Amino acid sequence: MNEPNSMFKRAWITAGHSELWNCQKTYCEIPWGDLPKIEGVTDDLKWLDQVPSELRDAVEETSTLNSSDNDIGNLEDIVAQAQKLNLKLPESFLRFMRDADLQEKVPTCTACYLGLSEEIIPVVGSVDHFLLRFMNDSQNCVMWYLHFRRGEHVGVVASNYFIEPEIFELMEYEAIKREDVFRDALLCADTFTEFLYRFWIESSIWYSLHEGFQPSPLQEDYLKQITRKLK
Repeated sequence: MNEPNSMFKRAWITAGHSELWNCQKTYCEIPWGDLPKIEGVTDDLKWLDQVPSELRDAVEETSTLNSSDNDIGNLEDIVAQAQKLNLKLPESFLRFMRDADLQEKVPTCTACYLGLSEEIIPVVGSVDHFLLRFMNDSQNCVMWYLHFRRGEHVGVVASNYFIEPEIFELMEYEAIKREDVFRDALLCADTFTEFLYRFWIESSIWYSLHEGFQPSPLQEDYLKQITRKLK
């Protein structure tokens, strides 16, 4: 089997019926080459404050990643597992998962929530590659996983199926074998910070469009880049 960086097809998953990408489903696959360029995406996550205050207030009353459904109580156990496996958890990931105030700043139009795998999962058929689930769609339509190579974090993978072997068996998926799930998964970001930024800005734009708020300069730039790609 090929190494995951070549095995996984690159694509972004956008959330919510929206004019943003002309998406008419709960989730749509966006070609990697169509994604807007992003700048100023720092691991300190200070860019999470760059949304209009009225939008932030509206989002806090609806749905954010500071959800009552979050299941991340085993974070420190995962940290210990990663150390034993010589895997590097991203600093931005740890900062975000440990801070409810940061989670409160990330809207989700499909009621996603944070949920950690009980264990770090080896990638079937590949040496020294692992996955860790960290976020779920509310209806389990998509799950997002950190992707590691021994000694480093190498991206975020999205899957329509649970990859954990025990949960995969419990779900009783039809017409797919677990080893094929890895082939169908999508590499949607090269870092956790990049993933969080795109998820955050697209969700913020979704709320701005649906609530009738004037887009911020940051949102306008992202929208203009998409408009140019869709012409």
